[in-house]
Amino acid sequence: MPVSNTYGSSPHGDQHTVQAHVQKTNADCRVIFEELRRQILALHPHIEEKAVKLLVRYRASRNFAEVHILTDRLKIHLRPKHYLDPEGVVEHVSNAGFTMDRRVYVSTATDINYVMGLIKQSYNDVPLQ
Repeated sequence: MPVSNTYGSSPHGDQHTVQAHVQKTNADCRVIFEELRRQILALHPHIEEKAVKLLVRYRASRNFAEVHILTDRLKIHLRPKHYLDPEGVVEHVSNAGFTMDRRVYVSTATDINYVMGLIKQSYNDVPLQ
């Protein structure tokens, strides 16, 4: 399954595109998102990217990262698992009602490498098809 590139216009003619989400944030967060996006898609050629109403999701055989692009930071939901997280930034969101019940925030470019390590752990938790 190839990457669903929803960065430009949506194939369904709706407003749910990566570009529409990115336009809602500041310039610093755009740079952070673009770098995370590049690294996530580089994990494997079969990763799908899909923009939906509130977020951009990344999927192999299952979702492994959901990125909410906020005004001044990114909120990333990850798979429910125990993370090797020496900095203690992964939060368990027990009452959210989401399958992806782990959460981390990214607000500076210096956080990218650490957060990508967490995203890779989430990605490694799903089998490829």
